[in-house]
Amino acid sequence: MTTAFVFDNMGNPIQAVDRLATPFDFGPGHLNPDRGMSPGPVYEFDGKDVHIFLCSQKTDPKRLRAITGIVLKCQNPAVPAYQLNLPSIAISNLDKPIRVNRTVTFKGKREGPQVFRVSVEQPEGVNVRVEPEVLNFSHGETKLSFTVQFTPSRARGSGYTFGSLNWRDGEHVVRSPIAVAV
Repeated sequence: MTTAFVFDNMGNPIQAVDRLATPFDFGPGHLNPDRGMSPGPVYEFDGKDVHIFLCSQKTDPKRLRAITGIVLKCQNPAVPAYQLNLPSIAISNLDKPIRVNRTVTFKGKREGPQVFRVSVEQPEGVNVRVEPEVLNFSHGETKLSFTVQFTPSRARGSGYTFGSLNWRDGEHVVRSPIAVAV
């Protein structure tokens, strides 16, 4: 997903039938299998994340047991789905500042420095700030975490707006789509 690109085979932005496409139309974009061989930072999703997701959907305890085969206890209040460690970030109601946490694991060749700098394609009406702005895997680290702060900057009820986080090191581009309803 994070090695996909959002341009067609002519180098133009992906189009919907009558407009510029959004992540709701194209998902992560066109997959690039070559870039997937050495993707750089990846977002790992495990059983803990599945547990959080099922609880965030307010799944009743009997159904949780039927799905997982074990008794799961959900946090109260439930962890919001946007806190799942996914490459994409979707917030369905940004009415106040929200902090989203992510952890990435470096996968690929370890030749030379592995320093990734973030750039943000800001969703319209939302201020996005990433801390730290640099992920440095050069000293043997395999997992690093960062926080994304979302702050609404326009009136509510404006609908979804889109952007992305892009981590670059000169070789890799790791793109994470953003969808936020303001």
